[in-house]
Amino acid sequence: MKNIGSDIIITRKNKQRLTAVTIMHTANFTLKFEYKGQPHILEVRTAESPFKTVYRVDIAEQEITFEPDEEGYVRAVSSKPLHDQVKQVDVELLHHVAEMIIAHINK
Repeated sequence: MKNIGSDIIITRKNKQRLTAVTIMHTANFTLKFEYKGQPHILEVRTAESPFKTVYRVDIAEQEITFEPDEEGYVRAVSSKPLHDQVKQVDVELLHHVAEMIIAHINK
């Protein structure tokens, strides 16, 4: 994941691409996993636009939107500037969530 600006992060870990975004995938889903010894249950809200599908998740009291970038990789966009937050967002957690979304939609 690469930070570009204060509120946009792009993941290229394992070179996975969000290829399924061209398919209309509108169902919301739940991700259940353990990360750094802590259980997480995240509701993923799928939203369609004319050109792409995005996946919205609430992490650390803010909405993070996972969307494809121009090269097909996943970009995580925060609803608020990351540097202004009381609760810091774990960038590795964003990597993990992005990988789980990719795995879910590519099933």
